[in-house]
Amino acid sequence: KYLDLELREVYLHAGVTDGTRALGCFERVKDGDIIPVDQFPAPFNQLSGDHLENLLCIYKDVLANTAQEVTNTCVKQKINNPCISRKRCP
Repeated sequence: KYLDLELREVYLHAGVTDGTRALGCFERVKDGDIIPVDQFPAPFNQLSGDHLENLLCIYKDVLANTAQEVTNTCVKQKINNPCISRKRCP
């Protein structure tokens, strides 16, 4: 990320591992594993690795408890669109 490259892998650690387990599509994941973003189900696989790590960690409890309602989220698909960097999107 320091070199301004988009991360295409998710490094599992602490809350990220819990969030990945909560998705229910990966068996036997553990801290220290690395999973390519394209192996995650849609729409998660549309995010960059760093955004996906953040989402999995922040929302691990929500993912584990699908009955819990999320009313407000700031997670959006990452696309190369000039209005994103200029903050002029409608």
